[in-house]
Amino acid sequence: MKIRTETTATSARDYLEKFDDGAGPDRRFKTSSVPHAAVAISSGNADSGVFGMAFGGVRFLPFEGAGTISSWTLELPSGFRQFDYSSISDVALHVRYTSREGGGRLKEAATGAVADYIKRVEELVSTDGSGSGLWAFFDIKAEFGIEWQAFTHPGSGKTERALRLKGFNDHLPIYTKGKPASVLVTQDVCIATDGKLRPGDISLEQGSNSLDFESYSLGGQGGDGDMTWAVSHRQCSIGEWKVTVKDVVEPVGKMWIVLRYVMK
Repeated sequence: MKIRTETTATSARDYLEKFDDGAGPDRRFKTSSVPHAAVAISSGNADSGVFGMAFGGVRFLPFEGAGTISSWTLELPSGFRQFDYSSISDVALHVRYTSREGGGRLKEAATGAVADYIKRVEELVSTDGSGSGLWAFFDIKAEFGIEWQAFTHPGSGKTERALRLKGFNDHLPIYTKGKPASVLVTQDVCIATDGKLRPGDISLEQGSNSLDFESYSLGGQGGDGDMTWAVSHRQCSIGEWKVTVKDVVEPVGKMWIVLRYVMK
C-alpha cells in the first residue's frame, strides 16, 4: 500500500511513479505498513470487518493509515460454499480516505497523465489491425436480468429466442464514455452458453449489420463439455444489439459475451 508524499511533478510523464530509471525507489512515494492488512467479513453488506467504525477510538481500524495506491484481493472459501457463488453479480468496494491539496501544477500533470493513458488505450490497435485491442466480458444473466428473462421465455409458438441489448456500449469501461457507438467497433465477438447450441443458429444484428457465428474450440473439439462456443471475426458497431438463437428447445441457463474491440 503506497501513498504519494510529495507534489513534485514537472509534466504528465513525470507525474507517474518511476520504477526503472536506475536511481532506486521513487522518493515521492512511500510504502506504508499497517497493523491490520486483512479483515474477515460475514454479512457481505456494507461490511467493514469490525463491530463499529469509531474513528475516534484508540485502536487502529483495518487499513487505517495505509496508502490508497494499493492492490486488493477478495477470497471466498472453496472447500465449503455457504451459497452459490454464481449468484454474485458484482462487488462494490468502498474506500474512505483523506488527501491534501497538491496545487495547480500537480493537478495539471495528473490531468495530462490521464489524457496520455487514454491516448495509449486508443492506439492499442495498430493501423494494420494486428494489435491486441481492448477486451470486455459480460455475464448476460447477471448484468441484463430483464432482457435475459425475455430471452429464456420466448412464448408459445415462437421458433427463435431474441436477446435485445439496448445501449450495450453504455456497459463498456469509463474511458469509452462520450464516444459515439459508431466509433466503438468489434474485432471479434465470442458468445458462450452452458447449453449445446449449434453456432450456426446464433446471429447478431446491429442496425443493418448482421453477424453470423462459427464454432470456436478451446481444446480442438468444437467446444468444452456441454458448453457452446461461437465466434464471429467480423466488425460491428457496439450499440443496440439483438442476439438471435434459432432454437427454443435446448435449455440455456447462462450466456457470456466476450468482445475484442477498438475505438476508431
